[in-house]
Parts: sequence; C-alpha cells; structure tokens
Amino acid sequence: MELIIDIKKIQKLREIINSTPIFYESPALRPHWDLICSFMDRVEDSANNLNMLKLESESTLTQNKVILFFVHTEIIRSCISVLLDELKFSDINKQKSDIFCEKGFNEEGTDDKYFYHLRNLSFAHVLEVSHRSPYLIDKPKKERLYSPIIADSGSEIVISVYSTVRETSEVTPKIRKEKLFSYTIRKYSTLDYISTRLLDIVESYNRGWNNQKVLVGDDIIDMLQQLRGFYVERYEKYTVDYIDDVIKLVNYKPTIDRNVEFVEAYQEYSRNLIMQFIENFNDKDPSIHNHEFYDIFSMPRDIGLPNNNYVLEKILVYLDEDESGVNDYDFEPNTLSIFRHDKVYLGFEMLRIFKDQFSDRFMTIEYNMPFDEIQILVYTSLYSYHNNTNIREIFESITNPED
Repeated sequence: MELIIDIKKIQKLREIINSTPIFYESPALRPHWDLICSFMDRVEDSANNLNMLKLESESTLTQNKVILFFVHTEIIRSCISVLLDELKFSDINKQKSDIFCEKGFNEEGTDDKYFYHLRNLSFAHVLEVSHRSPYLIDKPKKERLYSPIIADSGSEIVISVYSTVRETSEVTPKIRKEKLFSYTIRKYSTLDYISTRLLDIVESYNRGWNNQKVLVGDDIIDMLQQLRGFYVERYEKYTVDYIDDVIKLVNYKPTIDRNVEFVEAYQEYSRNLIMQFIENFNDKDPSIHNHEFYDIFSMPRDIGLPNNNYVLEKILVYLDEDESGVNDYDFEPNTLSIFRHDKVYLGFEMLRIFKDQFSDRFMTIEYNMPFDEIQILVYTSLYSYHNNTNIREIFESITNPED
C-alpha cells in the first residue's frame, strides 16, 4: 500500500472559500478567516510533503521518513481538529477506534488518542500520568514513558519505549504501516465533510440573496440605491463602490453649457445599461457578472495621444478624492508649483496634456473643478470620442488635413 493524499480535496475546499466574500466579510465568519487560510496552507503543504515521501507499506522506511510521516500527519490532524472546534462542526471521526483498535486501560481510547500517543513517543516527548491518557498506568504508581528509538521492522513501525512501571516488551507499540496510512487518509478526508458544511453555509446565503429584487420605477437613483443595498448584504465591496460611482455619474449636472450635450449622451448610454442590468438581476441571470453595466467606465483608451494609458491612468488614480482629498491645489499650468514633485501635480500635468491635445477640442475641463467632476468629464470625453461621429470627424480633419 502506498500512501497517496488526494490534493483535490484541499483544492475543492479552497475553491469554496474563495467563491464568495462572506468568509472574510460576514460578521459571523470573518473572525475565522485567518485561521481558515492558515489551515488550508498548512494542510496542503503537509499533504504535498507526504506524497513526496513516497511511503509504501511494503518498503522499509528510514527513521527520518517515519518521523516526517508523524510530523505531517500530526499537522493535518491538529489543523482539522482546531478548525472543527472553531467552526463548531462536530468531529465525525472523534470516537472511532476501528483502525488501531486500542481502547487503553479505561476503555476510553480512540484512534485520535492513540495516534496522539504514538506521535508523542515518536517526538521523544516524555509521557507522564499528568498528561491524561488511556495508555498510561495511574495506580498504584504513576507511570512515565519515553522512547529512545524508532525502527521499521518491515511490515510494522516499532517505537521502542521504556516505562517506569512496566517491562519494555509490554509498552513498545508495533503498528502495521497500513493502519497508520489508513488513519492519515481518513483524517485528511475529513476535508470532504468540512467542504460540505461550508458549502451549505454558502448556499444558505445564496438562497436569501436569490429572493432579492429591485422594485422597478421611474427613479433610477432609487433603483441604484436598492441595488447597492443588496450588494452591501452580499459583502461585494467592489460592486458597492462601483455603484457609488455610477450614481455620481447619473446625478451629475454639467456646470458648463459646452459639456451638456456630451454628458447627457453618456448618461443616457449608462441608464440603458443600468436598466438592462436590473432586469437581469431580477431574473437571476447567471451571466450577470459579465454584463456591460460593469463597462460604463471602461472605454477604449486609444485616443491618439502618445502614452494614452499612462496619461489616463495618472489622471484617474491621482486626481481622485479618496486618493488625494479635496481639490484645493490651485493648479496653474506652465508655472512652478510647490506640488511639482507630488503625485497630484503629476496627475494635473497629465490632465494638461489630455486637455491640450484632446478634450479641449470639444469639451471644457477646468483644473479647479472637484475631482469627481474632472473624472466624469474625462470618461465623458472618452465615450464621446468613440461614439460621436462629429467628434471623430474633428480629429480626422486634424490628422488628415485637405491639401
């Protein structure tokens, strides 16, 4: 028999954990997040290490391999035990003793307890009656056990043991390797049970979410607020932040007449996508995560500027209230500034290039506008360039002037 650990079991658990934000956002589950992550990493590492040892019951194992077997099986055992306890899941194998069949003096022995007993001996830990164990004599004299050596006799692992009460032959465990391997596999397979219980939790959340529906009406902001509330309950922070940006766009009132036509066209485009998305949300469309609604701010950036992506990225990242606070920088182009070495100044410099070589030809963006307004107008200009034929003609006439 070769000890082979099925790595797919821990990978399945990892997929369940990573399939939803509830495990790191839900108040009920968030306290366990770090423990679950640590547990998955340690168990997967130990499972891989056991497989790399290529342990076979028919082969004679070195003492080092035997000790490594106990080390990595113990990591798997203890991780699973702690996680079950932390999540308040019952341990379905806790009382089983059918592998080692060692009940001990008080008939309270189990496979877990006996493996722990073997593990301590193999680690050269001195065992005393003060450590409660069904495998130690308490009366009339308290017993101490300690092991000087571990050996593989061929079909069995022999842990030589000295006792302060009994003869060595009475207390030296001889365990068939098949039994040890079977214990490791059964303990590791508890992952199936943990995965099932966690999947039940995920599905319970999903059932509640599947009952959510946006009440459709004439007020698109109200519908977006309803939608936002649902995603707050789902702990999807990215979508919540995204909806906040969409609400800013739809609510925006242009402050310069020259921009009105382009802003209204962009808002109308956005409203159509919002309504389509809400319809799909209410219909529980499984492909909703790929909906064009998520592309409202994802226009192509090929606008004919050198380093298009760099210019736009610096504007959109640095000229942002969350990143840089309120726009009270009093930026003036072509002048020295105390912010010259600041990232905000770099954002303004990129905005100057964007305006001079692109947006000023059909829109107005002012440096003293609130950052939210600047961002909306930058996105509006990108949308307009790619969707308004009149604007494209302006740029084509500049690129290809008539002779």
